[in-house]
Formats: sequence, structure tokens, C-alpha cells
Amino acid sequence: MKNTRNYKWYALLLIIAIASLLLTSCSKKKDSAPAQQTVVSKEVPVTVEKTEYKNLNEYVNVSGTLEGKTDIVLSSETSGKIVQLYKKLGDWIEKGQAVGRVDNSDSEISLIQAKAALNAAEASYENASLNFKSSEDLFRKNSISQSEYANSKYNMKNAAANLEGAKARVEQARKAYENSKFTAPVSGQIVDLPIQIGQTVSIGSKIATIVDTKHLMIKTGIGESFITLIKNGSPVEIIHDNSNQSYNAFISGIGLKPLPNTANYPLEISLSSSNGLLPGMVVDAKILAKTYNNVLYTSYNNLIQEYDNFYLFTIDSNNIAHRTKIKIGRKINEAVIIESGINPGDIIVTEGFENLEEGTKVIIRK
Repeated sequence: MKNTRNYKWYALLLIIAIASLLLTSCSKKKDSAPAQQTVVSKEVPVTVEKTEYKNLNEYVNVSGTLEGKTDIVLSSETSGKIVQLYKKLGDWIEKGQAVGRVDNSDSEISLIQAKAALNAAEASYENASLNFKSSEDLFRKNSISQSEYANSKYNMKNAAANLEGAKARVEQARKAYENSKFTAPVSGQIVDLPIQIGQTVSIGSKIATIVDTKHLMIKTGIGESFITLIKNGSPVEIIHDNSNQSYNAFISGIGLKPLPNTANYPLEISLSSSNGLLPGMVVDAKILAKTYNNVLYTSYNNLIQEYDNFYLFTIDSNNIAHRTKIKIGRKINEAVIIESGINPGDIIVTEGFENLEEGTKVIIRK
């Protein structure tokens, strides 16, 4: 009986042990099930561009303040009270036209008197010339004395001198009369007119500022690294922040010596058309310096640099990314010429390459 009881006890323990092993095995299978799942890699979205041979323009960027091709201050060359104004602020005035005038009645009378004196001097000279010619004939025939001949010659020369003096006095009177009429020496727009009728001016008083607003220009400077790339007549694009358009211009003057205390060479740019622009506005000028024909290039921002080496990510026909070593050439503004490593038709990554490794699967964003 004792052996039978012990046998039953051992059998019970064996059953319990087997059940425990089965439970442990099931638990391990459940825990290990997630580890057997396949992890699917996610495609990285990128933006790309296709390389091709194109022309690349190199520009030089400068800025400056617009000013008129002519910009002068008209000053009074006489004294007197202003009695008339023919122009107002903002008017366009042609060369030779008058802005206004002072009371010129006295100068007008002086001019009339000078002209009358000139007429008298001309008549006297003509009479003296005829007398001298007659005296020459008579003297050759010994019909008059030496002293009579000399006196006739003296009268003729004296009449000629009086005539020249009369002419000078007419010009002097005419100038005084013309100066009373504030005549514009150039064509342009009146941008400042500080005078008014009834005001008394003196010699040197400011009458007006006249600016040629139809022909604007920029006087600026350019660095020594670019001075050899430009020439007179080179096209220029003018851009103003408050305007929705650009303006055509050209280089009209290049200085061959740097400006004082700078490394910049003087540069003048003339606008072909200035519609909408005014003197005093600050503008940017984009100068075409050189064109590189049929080159491969991309933005410098697309490059990956490691020490002295440069790389681009290219995409093959299976949308797999490859880290490609390249050799670069001249950097032009924001672009860089690719000398080797890339061929026409290659697809290069322009955005999203920071998330790529060799062999990464990509999806190309449109």
C-alpha cells in the first residue's frame, strides 16, 4: 500500500511538471511572435532636377541712388525785383526758356540806346572808310598832302574802334537784359523753385534747381575683382523695391582708377527708360558680366561638402539614391559649375538629401 501511495504521488508531480513546461513554452511563443514580423522601410520624399547643358550668366550686383543726367542750380546773374514767373514747381523747361524775370525796364532802355549807338558807329565807320579810300586815290595822284592822307587813315581807324566799342556795349546791354530773365541753361524738370513774385534777388541768389528726370543714371563703384569683366555698353537690369517691374540700363562710364580711400572703381549706369522712377530713389543694378555657354550646373546649396570633397545625391531609374562624388568649377552667384561626376540627363536631389544614405529608396515629389 505504501509503494502504491508513493507511486501516485510521483505521478502527480510528473503531471504538474509537464503542465508547467507546456505553459512556459506557450508563453515564450506568444512573446516571440512580434519579433518575427517583417519591418518595411519607408520611402523618403525628395525634390529633384534633371541636369542638362545650359548657358549660365554671371552677374555683378551693385546699388546706388538715382540722379539726373544733368542736375544744376540756376542762380541769378542780376539784381532786382521779380515781376513775372513763367514756370511753376514740377514743370518741364527746355534749354533757353525762362523761369521768370526781374523788372528789366532799365536794362531794356539801355539795350535800345546801345543799339542806336551801334547804328551811329556803323554809319561813321562807313563814311570814314569811303573817305579813306578816296584819300588813297588822291594821294597816289599827288592831289593831297601826306598829312591829309594820314589824317584820313586815322579817322577810319578811329571809326573802326568806335564801332567795335559800340558792338561790345550792345552785347553787354543784351546780356544784362537776358540775365533779367532767368534762362535755363539745360532742359529738365524744375524740382526746386524757392522764389516768388515781388521778391528781390541779388547776384548769386538761387532761382531754381533743374534736373533731367527723363535721363536718369547711377554713379556707384565696383570692386577690382569685377572691373575686368564689364565694359561700356554692357546691359544692366535695374530693380526698385517698390516697383513691380525692372528697367533696362547700360554701363555708360567706367573709371580706371579706384575711388579715394576705397578699392572700388567708379561706375556710371544710364537708364534707357525711367518711367516710374525719380531722382533720389535707391535701386539695385544687376550687370551682365559674362555668359558661360553649354555647362552643367546646379545650386551651391545642393552640394554636400566633406573637407575638400563635394557630393551630390543622384537618383537611378529604380528611385534609389546614390551618393555621387563630383568635381566643381567656378561658383557664380548661387550656382556652381559641375566639371565631372555628373552627366547630362542625371537626376540630382535638390531637397530632402539630408535624410538620404547610399541605397535609400525615394519618392519624387512633383
